[in-house]
Amino acid sequence: MRRPTTCKITKIGDIVLTVIFLSSLLLSTLTMAGSKNRGRTPADSSDGCRPAEPSLYGQEAFEATTLPVRPGKPGKQPFWNVHAPRFIYAPAFDFATRKEAKSYHLVARSLGDSAQYTANIDQPWLSFPSLWQQLPCDSITLTAAAIGSNGEIIDTVGTRTFMKSPAFNGPYHEPPYSCRESGRKSLQALLHQKRIQHWLEHEKPGNDYWGWANPAKIMGGLISGMIHYATHFPDAEDAAMAKELARIVADFLLTLREPEDHRLANWPLTYWDGVSSGRHPIQPDRIKTNFVINAGMAFLDMYDATREKGYYRAALQIAETFEAVQNDSGTWPQMFDRETGRAAANANQLIPTWVIMFFDRLHRDYGVTRFQTLRQRAFRWCMEKPVKTYGWYAQFLDTPPGKRYKNMSRDEANELAIIILKTKEATPKQLQIALELLRYAEDQFVVWDQRDPVLRTRWFRKGTRFDGLEAQGSDWFVPSVLEQYKFYTPIAGSNAIMIRAYVAACQRAGRPIYRAKAVSLANTLIRAQDYHGGVDIPTHLRRTLIDDDFIDNGINAALVLLEYADILTTRTGVEAK
Repeated sequence: MRRPTTCKITKIGDIVLTVIFLSSLLLSTLTMAGSKNRGRTPADSSDGCRPAEPSLYGQEAFEATTLPVRPGKPGKQPFWNVHAPRFIYAPAFDFATRKEAKSYHLVARSLGDSAQYTANIDQPWLSFPSLWQQLPCDSITLTAAAIGSNGEIIDTVGTRTFMKSPAFNGPYHEPPYSCRESGRKSLQALLHQKRIQHWLEHEKPGNDYWGWANPAKIMGGLISGMIHYATHFPDAEDAAMAKELARIVADFLLTLREPEDHRLANWPLTYWDGVSSGRHPIQPDRIKTNFVINAGMAFLDMYDATREKGYYRAALQIAETFEAVQNDSGTWPQMFDRETGRAAANANQLIPTWVIMFFDRLHRDYGVTRFQTLRQRAFRWCMEKPVKTYGWYAQFLDTPPGKRYKNMSRDEANELAIIILKTKEATPKQLQIALELLRYAEDQFVVWDQRDPVLRTRWFRKGTRFDGLEAQGSDWFVPSVLEQYKFYTPIAGSNAIMIRAYVAACQRAGRPIYRAKAVSLANTLIRAQDYHGGVDIPTHLRRTLIDDDFIDNGINAALVLLEYADILTTRTGVEAK
């Protein structure tokens, strides 16, 4: 078995590893000190969720599951996981305390075999790492009881049902072809689709694809995809066609902007009623703030490829409006009312990671320093709000504001991790935060292998188009990344952003396990693409395709594979699991 090559290791990486290792070891030691195992002994244990045949990184990943992700502490740190359906890392729950209690007794029962596992713990809200490693990959019901000085049960102080998911045991699978070949196949196949060719024939979108009703997101994604195809494959026979298509779509998107005298001047539309949206809800009187950036990034891609200053100016105008409407807090409303140009009713605060990335690109690639103060205010808001509360709420096109911790996602957590990992001046504490954000995203949304009880659970109504649970099991491709609590299903774009985060972590911290995780998720994208005929990477990483494809999902996946082809393509030498 050949060890995969590592990403580039920097001196700061060694420092970060030392700091994070010592901090993790201290936290794990303190947590374990309050947990006294009284259940099955190692001799009669089923080895919990430990892989029967650990891979190159399997044992390392399994041992890491004892360290909780941002554990809550009453009155000091919120319990973000109140609605979490599953865990890879040992959780800590908001169970009540009793003044007269001397300890607390935990009883965990697995659904599959009704086996019972027990432990004592000093406080009910602590994590329980020694017990956690005994539990199988299954649905678990955990009950905590307060114990008096004489050993009697005073009261039940908490009950929680959840799934325990297996840790990483990869790299998984070998792809049928390289990342570069996958990216080429995907973008080329998309280019020749009828709904895309319509642009070349009519210089406007047809009514045969509902996605055009989301212009900033979908058209912006198409522009970036086609211009990058022409850039990566300039000798392809259809490279000039792709570049021309990008120009046509970009010029059309420029017509779908707010007027110069509007408070949201030059922001492209999030929703457009110029074509049928099918069954997808749109709000033409609203603009969702983060999707404006999709268009801004696309205009910069156009400028890079054509050097036409009009596209650069369009991107700069988007940034100028962000400057004009930034809140005193440092962020923006998640949604604006188009008529007033102000926050829409019931709008949440935007987690502005995508905006920060836009400002960083303007600074890094074009030397624009004007927006750096704006950027720093937005970054401070992220560090003071979601980093402290762990309120990583979903911010998708069709996701309305929800109750506290009700609908979590991982896009913005991954993006903030990438921002920190790519910042040369990031402090050791910030780098530790970034790596913990990756653990949160993995803990809640990454399915590594077929043992995961998530794959045996029906997340959608039986027989509906998103169900995916059949008599023979789930039709999901794994390893894969799930989108959000309310849409707990594997999505190509979710894999893509997680790959970016793992590559950034590998490049900064130098740990090869991050690369192995990125490779595993990339392999799934290629396997799903190959299964469905080797054309464009599907939005839904499932064997049964549905027609709800956001084409920017496959584009983002293809672009990640092309950008990191050298890192992701090296063959692992590990048999498919």
